[in-house]
Amino acid sequence: MDRQTPHMLIVEDNSAMQRLLAEFLQLKTYTFDIAEDGVQAFQQTLIRSYDLIFMDLQLPRMDGIDTIKAIRINLPFVPIIVITGVNDMRMIQRARDSGADAYLPKPFAVIDLERLLQRLLPSAAPGKKQ
Repeated sequence: MDRQTPHMLIVEDNSAMQRLLAEFLQLKTYTFDIAEDGVQAFQQTLIRSYDLIFMDLQLPRMDGIDTIKAIRINLPFVPIIVITGVNDMRMIQRARDSGADAYLPKPFAVIDLERLLQRLLPSAAPGKKQ
């Protein structure tokens, strides 16, 4: 794998959302892995290196907030974008307090996702080679 290309982790149990994010990342020529629950996501972060993590909050086995906390122990600086349909601002604030860098509500516009990537990944800025 070319380490110039950002490698990302999609933590999402909904297959339709997995496909949507995967298609977007493929168009951007980013590489990625998918974890379907919080435990699997945490385990993957122990064996792989990621440049950015997309995190749902409502996950089986370990919820998104606990997963963020666990990941932050070993990866304090990897950007984490919470992408969720949860509309509870207290829960969103708990995710931020746990270490999430950004929040994107479902459904979202692709332009909003692109702006977050440009802000959180220097290599995603316009004019940068992928």
